Amino acid sequence: MIKDLSINNTSYYFYKKLLSINFFLLVVSLVFGAYYYWFRKSIDQTVLYQIVKAIALSSILLNLPDIICYYTRSKYYGMATILVMLFFSIIGFIFTPSSFLIILIAIILLFHQIVRFITIYQHLDSKVYYFSFAVILSFIVGWSLVITFYGQNYHHPLFMEKLAIGQAHIDTLFHTAICYLFSNYNIPSTGLHGLQYIHYHYGSHIIMACLAKLINLKPIIFYNLAYPIVFIPFFFKASFIAILKLQNHLKNNTSITFLFLSVFGVTIILSPLIFNTLPGGIPFGSESYNIAIGFSLLFLTDVFQFLDDIKKNPSRYVLLLLYYSFAVVALLFLKVSIGLLFFTLISYLLFREFLLTNWKFWVYLILNLLFIYAFYKLMGESNSTVLSIKTILIYNLATIKYYFWPYFLIIIFFITNGISLNKKGYQKIKEKIKSKETIFLELLLVVSIAGALPSFILRTLSKIDIYYFVSYQFFLGTVIVIPYFFNLFPERILSLKSIPVKIFIFSSLVFYSLFPIEQLYQKYFQLAAEKNSIISEALVNKNYVFFKKLDSYPYKKNSAFYIPKNDTAYYNMQKYRPLGIYFAIPAIAGLPQLYSIPDSAAQLNYNFSSYAKIKFPNSQEEVVSEAKKLGFSHLYLVNKKSEIVQVNF
Repeated sequence: MIKDLSINNTSYYFYKKLLSINFFLLVVSLVFGAYYYWFRKSIDQTVLYQIVKAIALSSILLNLPDIICYYTRSKYYGMATILVMLFFSIIGFIFTPSSFLIILIAIILLFHQIVRFITIYQHLDSKVYYFSFAVILSFIVGWSLVITFYGQNYHHPLFMEKLAIGQAHIDTLFHTAICYLFSNYNIPSTGLHGLQYIHYHYGSHIIMACLAKLINLKPIIFYNLAYPIVFIPFFFKASFIAILKLQNHLKNNTSITFLFLSVFGVTIILSPLIFNTLPGGIPFGSESYNIAIGFSLLFLTDVFQFLDDIKKNPSRYVLLLLYYSFAVVALLFLKVSIGLLFFTLISYLLFREFLLTNWKFWVYLILNLLFIYAFYKLMGESNSTVLSIKTILIYNLATIKYYFWPYFLIIIFFITNGISLNKKGYQKIKEKIKSKETIFLELLLVVSIAGALPSFILRTLSKIDIYYFVSYQFFLGTVIVIPYFFNLFPERILSLKSIPVKIFIFSSLVFYSLFPIEQLYQKYFQLAAEKNSIISEALVNKNYVFFKKLDSYPYKKNSAFYIPKNDTAYYNMQKYRPLGIYFAIPAIAGLPQLYSIPDSAAQLNYNFSSYAKIKFPNSQEEVVSEAKKLGFSHLYLVNKKSEIVQVNF
């Protein structure tokens, strides 16, 4: 017997919607895998197996949380998704299971989902028409994401080859170094001189280190292959879960103005401009930012579910507040900016709901402030230049596109509710605020204000840091606005049989046929030329031979690596972002170094400044002595023939 498909059956309603979304996101993962395979098939015989393992992991993380919620009838899809990811991360931290087992689990889960999919949608008259469009659109979106993601130059299927010819991005080397050293030594460090603890939000590095061990991929491969296959679909899955939850939360709201439809239309027009006019306008280039946004949306979904459940069962107060604290701490370790903005967001939400007079709320609010203060002390003070409020506000105006939603929704709200600016208009606005109809707009405004004044929170931010405070509002705003759009129409209008939906599908296909597909086709030939150029240049480069040795050498445990600063050929290897070479050995070999520090370390970011006071050695004996002092048992050097040699103590 088919279960109730109504929106009131929240668990099953979510499962049904997410079932389709998961298949489309797996198509996106397949496109990423195909792109990676196309680049590496001629130089790596194991590439197909690596791709299969990454897609298997993506399939598990997409499907298993939904299956758990389906059978337990849980409404906490966000919590289930987070717990599944943490569970497999812990498994990877403890041991590396058979890759065949991971693939087998993925196949079983996928088979279950296919059976459920056929059962649920067996009466869909337009299924061939619908799924043909969905698959085509998934491939187009997947290809667009591939081009956008790898086009940012942070990651690349030929990353090792780009490193050999001096074109690797420093950010990827920096993050991979932290990830690999944690994987080998359980310490977050960049490994420039020993295993010095890094004052940084390293939560994403720990998750990726554990998942890389889970599917037996080296971090340098995981970052360039598995990260987009696993975590870009995760980002969209988290967004869809949040949209579905907020739509469900709004189901009884009948006072939504038709102008929200205009907001959605403007979004379709402006989204390409918003995302493409500034490098870094999408979140995928920064692993920590992408993962933190996904986690924050899942946490937000669960908070709204708690609020719905508390109306029926007030005893869930404490569970909500505990979960709220857990979410704040987790997000701080994933990305400081998202943790602070989420703290502001949820604190205001709980304040506006019915917890204002509950003493437990104030206890947990103070507790979370103490968590933030403790985290700030744990991470240490930054050496960045303190920015004035004037500088921050000017920068916010320069990046006004990230504030598109708050600015636009404020205008719409006052136009539709208080344009007359008389007593009656003010009273209407007051009533809407009192009834909490404006709660989503309020949340967006609170987060926008908090993001606009980050120096009051951390005091020492660079311009790049501020970006992470001002861009989150756009992603949050998009998730908030879409449910309003869908609630404008009854279910029958949004069905596949309706004329408006068919017109939308047809116009979308025409749009993608006339504009993006042509650009993507041209991009294919550009990438083919780039691929051949990188491979041909790398294969005849002696640096490539060295990095391949570095990657495959059988190092002993508790070892360190040393390349003297007078080896200018090595340290001047990188043409693009030259300082990236200092992270190459930890990123590729997973070994800490000794004395791999730039001369101007005190004035540099990327944690270089914390090594500024270390004095360089005058002889190899001093290096060996330092290695013993730091607790290492083995030391590796590179001789004049670029051969790796071991120094016995």
